[in-house]
Amino acid sequence: MGCIVVTASVANIIPYISLSVPINITITSVCIVLAYFFAPNNLERTSRIPTRYYPTLKYAAILLIAVNLLVRSDVLAVTFLIQCLSLIRKGGDTR
Repeated sequence: MGCIVVTASVANIIPYISLSVPINITITSVCIVLAYFFAPNNLERTSRIPTRYYPTLKYAAILLIAVNLLVRSDVLAVTFLIQCLSLIRKGGDTR
């Protein structure tokens, strides 16, 4: 129940966040770095995608995030940041 409330709250707050252009570019750049180091994460047990496609998935994610450098959407920047932060696992936990 708590997860649903937090997710719904965050999803409803994101459109109201306004960023300046330098902050938008900084957040998008941080997301690109995070995606480079952490994506894709923990797909072995949750997907049937062969591991040989993981580099392609990584670069597709980076390209998708990099599009925001051209679009400069505040909503996309914050959404990508939340998504990229969710890629990081505490203490190497792979469960």
